[in-house]
This record gives sequence, C-alpha cells and structure tokens, in this order.
Amino acid sequence: MYTTKLKNIRAGFSKLLLTAFFLLVAGSAGAQEAKVLKGRIVDTDGNPIVGAVINVAEASRIALSDKEGYFSLKNVKNADELCISSVGYLSATAIAEFTHDFKVVMEEDKDLYAHTTPVAFGRKPIKLITEATSVVTGQELVKHPVTVLQNAFTSTVTGVETYEQRSEPGWSETAMFIRGIRTMNAQARAPLVIVDNVERDLSFLDAYPIENVTILKDAAACAIYGMRGANGAIIVTTKRGETGKTKINFTQEFGFQTLSGVPENQNSYNMALTRNQVAYLDGGKRYIRMRILRNTVG
Repeated sequence: MYTTKLKNIRAGFSKLLLTAFFLLVAGSAGAQEAKVLKGRIVDTDGNPIVGAVINVAEASRIALSDKEGYFSLKNVKNADELCISSVGYLSATAIAEFTHDFKVVMEEDKDLYAHTTPVAFGRKPIKLITEATSVVTGQELVKHPVTVLQNAFTSTVTGVETYEQRSEPGWSETAMFIRGIRTMNAQARAPLVIVDNVERDLSFLDAYPIENVTILKDAAACAIYGMRGANGAIIVTTKRGETGKTKINFTQEFGFQTLSGVPENQNSYNMALTRNQVAYLDGGKRYIRMRILRNTVG
C-alpha cells in the first residue's frame, strides 16, 4: 500500500512538472509573437511630432507619425529596439512595450551651431567657421547617377566647376576648378584632394562609403597646405563604425553611356575651300590649289 501511494505521488509530481513546462513554452511563444505596436511621439513639452520615422532596429519595418503624433507599426515583438528620428530633433531609441499609453519623448536639437564640420586636419564648430567652405553629404551624392564622383559636385556644392575631358567605358577623366581657373599653367590647376588626411585621387572613390565632402575655397581655409592648396582643397571624410546593431545596405546599379550626337565632318574639298577662304581673308597664300584637288577628288 505504501508503494502504491509513492507511485501516485511521483505520477502527480511528473504531471505537475509537465504542465508547468508547457505553460512556460506557451508563455514564451506568446511573448515572441509579432504584434501591432501603437504609440505616440511627442517632444519634451508634450506636443505631437509630425512625420517622425519609427523603425525596428535591423529590420525594414518603418512607420510615420501622423499630425497628432500617433503611429502604428506592424510585426513588432516584445522588447524590440525602436529607432526614432525626425528633422530638428535628436535621434532617440526605445524598447517596444505593448501598453495603452506607449510614448516616446524626443529632445529638440536646439543648438544647431554645436555641430562640427571637417576642416584641414580636424573638425571645427560651425559657429566658429569664418572661411569659405561648402559641405555635401554622402547621402546627397548617392542620389546622382554619375560614373565619376566629382561629376556630381557641380549640382551639389557652390563654387566648383567640373569638365569631363576624356572618358572610356567605366572611367572618365574630369577636371575640377574651385572658383575658376587660378593659373595659366595647365599642369597646376587641379585642387588638392585629401581623403581621410591622405592625399589621393578622387576618381576611383565611390559615393557610398563617403560621410561628407568639404570644399575649402579661399586662402584662409587652405593656408595650412601652403602652395599645395593654391587651387583650393577637397576634404573627403569616409564613414566610420557606429555603436549598435549591425546594419547592411546593398545597392546594385547598371547603366550605359552613349553619344548624344556625332558631328558631320567636311570632306577634303570643302575643307580646302574653307582654309583657302580663311587664308584669303587673312592676307596670306592659298592653302592648296583647287585644280589639283579637283583632279584628286574626282
């Protein structure tokens, strides 16, 4: 009788453990189930922020806040990390919580002059910049479908002129001038190009790894480079790693180049006529005798 009672106790204890195990598994599955997250984005005064971008870290699920600051984001799991950004506000992060009053508070980016900009061998606060400079970000450069990076400078920064001298499939040689041509020496017109504090060619640099490009235009900005900066300088800063979860961006592009029009050249007879006319107006001798040319042509 004692043995039968012990077996019943063991069987009941096993059933209890099995039930607890299934409840734990069901609870975990329920906690990881993707749901629709609803919340609101406000500033420090409680006013709604319109057009804030909310996305799940390491995912492509994005939502925008409406005029009242409310948003609805699908396929969100409990404890997912959210990244929130908006123009004029500091970026914020939050952990997803499925509550009826989920709210994210964003701080206003009040001191815009606290940001820095690249200068020669370092960075400088924008409020202290007195030199003539122009800055374009890598995000803006990737919007221009150009084969060579510097061909996009004409439409993105001021004071820079680019001329495509010669090209071949997949590559072209582009001449750059900052505030026009500064010397009659054709071999010394190019500006100084510095990529991450190292002088190098800009033609083989892609737009995607670039953080920003700073154009130094006047003598005060290029004084540290001496005569090497006589034609201006282009300071390129590439992207750096950031803290947080891994982000991978993949972009694939293809295109082709073709001539918009091929000029029609003169034949030898018409060319001789033109040169003879030029020589006659200039008071010189004829370029070629037309009688010999007529017999040659036919």
